[in-house]
Amino acid sequence: MRYFTRLVVINAVICAVFAAVFAIPIGRLEVGLVAGLSFGILIGLLVEVVFQRWKGRWLYRRRLLFLVLLEVLLTLYVLMPAYLAYFGLRPARIAVAAMPEEWLDSAEEVALETSDGIMLSGWYLRSQNGAAIITLHGLGSNRLGVQPYARMLAEHGYGVLMMDMRAHGASGGEIFADGWNSAADFTVMAQYLHSRPEVERIGALGLSSGAVAILHAGADDSSIEAFVADGTGVAAAADLLEPLTPHPAIAWLLVPDYWMSYRFTALFTGLTPAPSLREQVRRIAPRPILFIAGAAAMWEAELAAKYAASAGDSAEVWVIPNAGHIAGIVTAPDEYTARVIAFLDGALLAET
Repeated sequence: MRYFTRLVVINAVICAVFAAVFAIPIGRLEVGLVAGLSFGILIGLLVEVVFQRWKGRWLYRRRLLFLVLLEVLLTLYVLMPAYLAYFGLRPARIAVAAMPEEWLDSAEEVALETSDGIMLSGWYLRSQNGAAIITLHGLGSNRLGVQPYARMLAEHGYGVLMMDMRAHGASGGEIFADGWNSAADFTVMAQYLHSRPEVERIGALGLSSGAVAILHAGADDSSIEAFVADGTGVAAAADLLEPLTPHPAIAWLLVPDYWMSYRFTALFTGLTPAPSLREQVRRIAPRPILFIAGAAAMWEAELAAKYAASAGDSAEVWVIPNAGHIAGIVTAPDEYTARVIAFLDGALLAET
């Protein structure tokens, strides 16, 4: 008991409270308390054992400083990335409500099975101009998240495939690896559209995580001829480098954090880490990509510019003033429609 000091007890209590705060939103308060208590005792005892040799000296009295520094570093670069990776793989599932009345007579129910046995659910609006667009929602959403985009596309003659990504909406699966396992899903979506007699050319529109997914999948599927990526985030730590994004003052925190998070994602899923988006867009080129970014969204414009530079002349960037993350269609609806439709018309209809 010589090492079980007051410092260890106080540290264990503080860690238990801190962990409980993060466990409450997921309904696992008891797990958070036990994990935090165990972590606090373990780290506290480790510090006491290491500093015991200097007991009675000034260094021993500074062990609290070392304990705080050690726990901050472990929290920032190990515990937090592990927490975000684990629960990021398991997004909250939002049930799909009834099909909007405007599509009751025109939309078709679609069910597709991926190569790994996951059933995907969605709707399809028939193409009137020979081109169809795969639309993918963001993390924690479902096919209804692309409803205004589908309406915009359908009004201009495009076929629209609105699918719940795996582990979302009415689709099967429990794990969503933010683009790492999107290729299998995207492949069956493209195959479905190729099977439609009215579809001659295919494009893709993705929002946030959906944008990441279409870029990953499109790098492997040359049949997708145009991409609209709205609110594209990060897919690898390398996407934050050369030049450093965000500002170097906080990049020291985020770059290692992202790197560790992707390592934990690989550990929890057994999947191979996906390439950086900068590498993927090089593989997509010279097929055209329109990157859309909200000026008010953190780092979005900088990342879009970086990806477009990697893709070369076939990519373009539109930064929407005063718009937040994937909020451009609300902030500037008329210009959003005009730009997206002009881009897709030029890429998919110019030669038809």
